[in-house]
Amino acid sequence: MRRLIALFIVLICAALVFLVVRNYTRTAAKEMFVEDLLPSVDLALQKISYTETKDGENQWTLNAKNVLYENESGEATLEQIDLQLFLSEARGGDVLVTSQGGAINRAQKRVELAGDVLIEQPLSSYKIRTQKLTYDAPRKEFSSLLPVQFHAEGFEVSGVGMTFDYQRRHLVLKRDVEAVFHER
Repeated sequence: MRRLIALFIVLICAALVFLVVRNYTRTAAKEMFVEDLLPSVDLALQKISYTETKDGENQWTLNAKNVLYENESGEATLEQIDLQLFLSEARGGDVLVTSQGGAINRAQKRVELAGDVLIEQPLSSYKIRTQKLTYDAPRKEFSSLLPVQFHAEGFEVSGVGMTFDYQRRHLVLKRDVEAVFHER
């Protein structure tokens, strides 16, 4: 019976030690994260949604998993971005853009997107892929200096560098352009 009580006491002590160590490491990790952010970051957010409006109408909505905002530069660094540009069905419907990360500068109304960037307009069934892209909100234009692939029903076009006016659905590839047409 004494051995059973001793074993029980040892198990309770081991459980308490485990809980204290686990709680300490979590608290220390959180404090280190906050201390790392303090010098340059003024605000850190998770799961944000930002909608730009003009004359009472939604122009675009940006959603991101994580955001780090620096007040001095007015720039926010984002992770896992979903950008929706609102267009009427007559203009092909909404344009959807996704990327692994990027940055937004509200003063310039520019969004820099990076990492597996995809632009698509589901009603028009086109897709544009690149690794880095800039969205200039006042000009309603995307641009890239990197390789770009454009896919639509029946053909694919690739090139290096582009500008894309999504409202007029006007794409210009700058150089090294190649096209492939698929028969139906």
